[in-house]
Amino acid sequence: MRFSKLLPGFSLVELLMAIAIVGVLAGLVIVAINPTKQMADARNTQRKFDVHSILNAFGQFSVDSGGVFQPKKVDGVLLIAGCTVGLTPKNLCKPTTQHGTDPGMCGDPNILCIFSRHLTGAYIANVPHDPWDAEDTIVEQATVDYLVSSQAPGRFRVDAPSAEGGASINAMR
Repeated sequence: MRFSKLLPGFSLVELLMAIAIVGVLAGLVIVAINPTKQMADARNTQRKFDVHSILNAFGQFSVDSGGVFQPKKVDGVLLIAGCTVGLTPKNLCKPTTQHGTDPGMCGDPNILCIFSRHLTGAYIANVPHDPWDAEDTIVEQATVDYLVSSQAPGRFRVDAPSAEGGASINAMR
């Protein structure tokens, strides 16, 4: 028994052509959207927010403490020079980084980060981390990858050195 009547429908060639066209269009849309650039822009936006949050926290502390950016003493001990804001930009410590010169502390010669525990709570909920912070080394475990410096008395600067796409993210007050 033979069927002489053709069944309605699409041929295999027509289906493959439609799938190929949809694939090409999807590829063009993905290239046009560029998700890698979109993610980098999102991380840079977060960095801008973080830089201003850190700057505002130090500024509010300064207003409350008579113009100084950091406490003179931490737990009854004078603030170590390696943990203070100066002309040379240094990484900002995580609030959990202890004050001292032992390994992993803010005064550790391998770390030398700006003490920040005095900011958490009253001035900022938590010191923000860079969105691309890997935390592979002891330095990265003690710091948040934002640089802090003071170019002149009363002037304070925060930089995001990990900005992507050639962007320069910083703020000064």
